[in-house]
Amino acid sequence: MITLDLNGNPVEEDTKDILVVGTSWVEQTLDVRYPWPHWCGITNVWGHSGITIDAQAEYILDNYKNFKYVIWNITHWHQSDPKGNGDYLYSCISDFHIGDERKKNGDGRGHCNQTGHQLIAFRIAADIYAAWKIKCKLINETVEYS
Repeated sequence: MITLDLNGNPVEEDTKDILVVGTSWVEQTLDVRYPWPHWCGITNVWGHSGITIDAQAEYILDNYKNFKYVIWNITHWHQSDPKGNGDYLYSCISDFHIGDERKKNGDGRGHCNQTGHQLIAFRIAADIYAAWKIKCKLINETVEYS
């Protein structure tokens, strides 16, 4: 069975072809039991707190052939702008969503709380659909406010 969107375009309903690579924003913490990839139904996630951009790039290069799509969750956009002139090396769909939610729903230490991650998930799911026509199965339809 083929699923179509309202415009008649085919839509995938499986996120198994997406790999998310990142830092502490993709892992559990004391304040965030379920990071944003979980809420989007994305299970192929790699990264941890303090991992360098070089290590993330190496992981992507070693593993990208197993996936159709890669979301590189670079949460410090200056890392992808080494010259500091606005000529970014990478395009990241989640940077601005994370920055927006960190301000509104922060944990006081530079990260989002659980509410922020859930709200980020909705925004990133919309970006994934717009870019790749993949419909994320959002795990929870209600937002749990911290």
